[in-house]
Amino acid sequence: SVMRLAQTTCDAALLSVRRGASALCLMREEGNHPLRSHALVAGQSHPLGVGAGSLAMLAALPRDEAETILRATGPVVAARYPALTPERMRDLLARTRAEGVALNPGLVIEGSWGLGIALHHPDGRLVGALSIATIEARMRPDRLPDLTRLLRAEAARIEARLAQPTKDRLA
Repeated sequence: SVMRLAQTTCDAALLSVRRGASALCLMREEGNHPLRSHALVAGQSHPLGVGAGSLAMLAALPRDEAETILRATGPVVAARYPALTPERMRDLLARTRAEGVALNPGLVIEGSWGLGIALHHPDGRLVGALSIATIEARMRPDRLPDLTRLLRAEAARIEARLAQPTKDRLA
């Protein structure tokens, strides 16, 4: 799914998982567009809520748990990501919950935009997030519906695989 998303969009596609109050990027696949965003690479982590995939994961958590994480990570976020004020984070969370996808409009690194969606186990537990990272000029309003559709389709593929018995997933 990550490779297919990168090929289809020509942008970077990423797979991240939750690790406590952070999101850890497990995989990054580059698209073939010559201008790229390198705000997140495999092996790197951010506090939950920082970046599109991470924001999608935070928004997928119960509200009280998300608030606890925001309070716990607040000092680090304020020091490293000054554009992500507590008010802005809560606005982004509300929008993500309403739309089902997270948009990071260059708030982590100026000019680097991302779009992310949470991934869930069949029982509803959070698995991680799938996201697209690109430069601002490629995250145009007229392109967002297509990118959102592609993210949702790949998320559905991943979640369908997770719903299969383990022996079938490994085949």
